Amino acid sequence: MMPFLLALFVLGCSVIHCGGVSKHPVILVPGLGASQLWHKKGKEPFYRSLWVYPHKTIFKLDSLVEDMKLNMNSSTGSTFDDRGHTVKACGFGNPKSLTGLVTSWNPFANPFPKMTSSDCDGEEFYEDDSDFDGMNKTFLKMLRNKKGANHVGHWLGAGLSLFDFCGSKIKDYLKKIAGIKNTWKNVHYFKDLIHTLEKKGYRANVDIKGAPYDFRKAPNELTEYYRSLKRLIEDTFSKNGNSKVVLVAHSNGNPVLLYFYNSVVTAEWKDKYIRAHVALGPPWAGATKTVKLMVSGDSVNIPFVKGKRLRPMQRSWPTVAWLMPSPSHGLWLWEEGEPLIKVDHYSYGVGDYRHLFDDLGYPDGYRLWQTVEREAVADLSKPPDVRELHVFYGINVPTAGHFVYTRTSFPDSDPKTVDERDGDGTVNRRSLEAFKKFRSSKFTNITHHAYPGKDHMDVLRDQRVLSFITNLVFSKEPALPPRHEKSRFPNAASCCGSGWQVPMLTVMVLGLVSTV
Repeated sequence: MMPFLLALFVLGCSVIHCGGVSKHPVILVPGLGASQLWHKKGKEPFYRSLWVYPHKTIFKLDSLVEDMKLNMNSSTGSTFDDRGHTVKACGFGNPKSLTGLVTSWNPFANPFPKMTSSDCDGEEFYEDDSDFDGMNKTFLKMLRNKKGANHVGHWLGAGLSLFDFCGSKIKDYLKKIAGIKNTWKNVHYFKDLIHTLEKKGYRANVDIKGAPYDFRKAPNELTEYYRSLKRLIEDTFSKNGNSKVVLVAHSNGNPVLLYFYNSVVTAEWKDKYIRAHVALGPPWAGATKTVKLMVSGDSVNIPFVKGKRLRPMQRSWPTVAWLMPSPSHGLWLWEEGEPLIKVDHYSYGVGDYRHLFDDLGYPDGYRLWQTVEREAVADLSKPPDVRELHVFYGINVPTAGHFVYTRTSFPDSDPKTVDERDGDGTVNRRSLEAFKKFRSSKFTNITHHAYPGKDHMDVLRDQRVLSFITNLVFSKEPALPPRHEKSRFPNAASCCGSGWQVPMLTVMVLGLVSTV
């Protein structure tokens, strides 16, 4: 009996750390527009909510556009905020800021929320309510504040609070207006994944981390972010028993990480610290939709707002230029003669960007595109060279192929969208599947999972995706070949299920032998 117990203890510890199941820590990397941004001007002692705060979007949209806009140095192509204006992504390291993209569910509670540096841990600037219930609490709390009570928004807040008492039918109706129902789900972002992992014993800021960033910037301007990300991965690894990290990225977070893998860290570093990369809806080669942002802007589903109104900030972001389909990408997914923009009988393709920006009267846009093309695009055609890459994306959803303007509507009016037959509604399928054209990688095991009818945000909460990630983080890492070997290592998902069967089977066999 004693040999059996000894075998159980020794081999069981390869799966069980004396009381807890062995698991790989997870770091979440969001996509474009999916980090909470805060800002302060001049000598203000507090940061204030900038993106996304409903009060600014509803009542001060022009102010939001101005505060989110970047300036460009025409000689270098680099971008910067106005002098004395500081913008930062809050909650780095803590995943809680990625469970809700809005900093308050009540747009009328306080038009000037404040935070200090100690608040910037992701805990204080979101309300974890699935409906409008949090509005009433915040509204009543603010009414006790004299200054706040005088704000006209409180009266509007009271009106919304009355709606809250009128039953679920009215609330459901309000959510459906102008796509609000889908938007409401989307603002929860990584919430489903975080809660799924927490049910399995994960803890926020311990073995689940978040890595938000200033999504306005392209990788060539994310130097400090990459330093912080590298330290975060190393620190998470060491504080979790030297267990390798699983990186889960959505949308733009994937090419952001691809640049990190190919330009910031070494192969040996990746082998030591990274267990796998899970890519959700990745625009490896950009998306046609970004060209529209440059031309006429996009309303991002804000009701009754024209894209032109948001265009100044969208045009100024290097990340938008970076995600435009590229002629020098190395993957050649968009042919030079393929139209992206049509104006009557004239068209612009990936080889016509200079003419496009000249005709837009926005030459700085071409300089911006040239800069990111030169400094940030080339590495996107290289494989990540991490040992495992698992890609999840939607297909068979109509996705913008090109945009048609008339001579009078170009460029200030919204165009007619001509859809491609395939994609996830945001990213074209050819870009989602660009990993198939990565230059030969001998050491990366790639699996991919395409879900018909699922859109760009659906993959974040699809149960099959959540189950896969859960199994992955609890699975034992397969044996890795030395980098000088030519063979690819076997797929972990195809062998031995979730990874615990082999050691447990060994325990059972040794136990039976020891009892004979």
